[in-house]
Amino acid sequence: MSELLAPLRRLNRVRLYRRAARKRQALADAQIADMSEQKISEILGLMRRFSPLDVGVQLVRIGPEGDGGYLVPDDLEGIGALYSPGVSDTTGFDSDIANRGIPCHLADGTVDVPEALGGKMTFEKIMVAGTTRPGFTSMADWVNRRGPSVGDLLLQMDIEGAEYEVISVMDPDLIRRFRIMIFELHDVVGKLLNDRASLSAFLDKLQADHVLCHLHPNNASPPVRLLGQNVPDLIEVTFLRRDRATPAGEARYPHPQDQRNNGIFPEPPADRFWAV
Repeated sequence: MSELLAPLRRLNRVRLYRRAARKRQALADAQIADMSEQKISEILGLMRRFSPLDVGVQLVRIGPEGDGGYLVPDDLEGIGALYSPGVSDTTGFDSDIANRGIPCHLADGTVDVPEALGGKMTFEKIMVAGTTRPGFTSMADWVNRRGPSVGDLLLQMDIEGAEYEVISVMDPDLIRRFRIMIFELHDVVGKLLNDRASLSAFLDKLQADHVLCHLHPNNASPPVRLLGQNVPDLIEVTFLRRDRATPAGEARYPHPQDQRNNGIFPEPPADRFWAV
């Protein structure tokens, strides 16, 4: 019986997805219609900052097929540790990094110790946030606790929207220690429409010393058409520190190694939404 119901469940999920897309589009259209030219200019300026560049380093896919796998510059030699807040039930990326001999530190207050935790992996049942308090840790305190105290690090962060707060309070010296940073950015459309200051501050901190080298829309959330461009609401982005990069023009988009995160929902249009 469950096998017979599976196609119906998929159809229902797609129906709900499309209904949510229509509702969010209508809300966005109403907001844009009431915006001043200055606010529209701010939105366009932020969209342009999402242009990924070819950094002169080949990208490799690490992690599982589909969701949980990321494209990373093939520049991992000498990295002292991976910090991976936001584990959920997916540790494929972390396991692949650990198999390369890099210690991996995982944190997530919403799950128990992952079954696939390997010898080079640690896990703390704690949330990563802007400040340390009961049930939460700042990135600085986490790195100081786990180490290493010097050398380059790798960051892979998927913390359901808290990434903006966490990065905004991180010391620039700590950010510079991360040679490569991978984020799953949440509520990008909402930030563009309603909270441009925090999105701008987030990009300021990252782009001071790092270059955006890859961008992939996550199709788990539908895009919204803003000012003539299809803007993803959920975006995977990869940054490489500038001293490791040799920018050589615009990066390939879509990248041939990109894969659809959700096998049921449609893939977002491959618009270069930053080309405005």
